[in-house]
Amino acid sequence: MISIVKVDSSAIPTIRSLAHATWAVAYKDILLQPQMDYMLEMMYSEAALHQQIEQGLQ
Repeated sequence: MISIVKVDSSAIPTIRSLAHATWAVAYKDILLQPQMDYMLEMMYSEAALHQQIEQGLQ
């Protein structure tokens, strides 16, 4: 069963961990590592996630 829940900043480490683990598998054949690193940093850095949570975009 899938549950969607609103999170707060305490979930940021888990979100970052999941993003890094899943992107490495999902995009390894279509993105170069520097591109993947850039995109992960842009969307899943602590600062970006804090902003998204504050704006309600998580």
